[in-house]
Amino acid sequence: MANYSELLDGLEVALDKEMQAVVRYISHAAIVEGENSPQIRDMFIKEAHAELDHAIWLSRKIAIMGRHPYPGAQYDTEETDRNTQSLLTENMNEEFEAVEHYSILSGLAESMYQIAVKTKMEELVLEETEHMEVLS
Repeated sequence: MANYSELLDGLEVALDKEMQAVVRYISHAAIVEGENSPQIRDMFIKEAHAELDHAIWLSRKIAIMGRHPYPGAQYDTEETDRNTQSLLTENMNEEFEAVEHYSILSGLAESMYQIAVKTKMEELVLEETEHMEVLS
């Protein structure tokens, strides 16, 4: 059976990843070039807002569970390929990792009878899956 600390650690990792996603989508919106770049730019901005909503929920839940939410995310500052397909692929891969992580957290939360956390993790799996569909 999972312990409380393990669940909180997982939520903190999720918070870091959501903050990375916000920064990544904003950055990609600024640099995207190529065919359909205006539409893709708008899509990236919309996704940044969705990821920020996730981060806000995670921060509040971490605080409610007794820790100070402090995203310690490291942001990649390397030059990114501005090619539309490269940006879409990178974001698709990150969304897939988010789905996997939230699925694991859902199971942890369920094993601890943290039904509200389990339900939210399932909602985030659905939302991140929808993000993948938008990116594909």
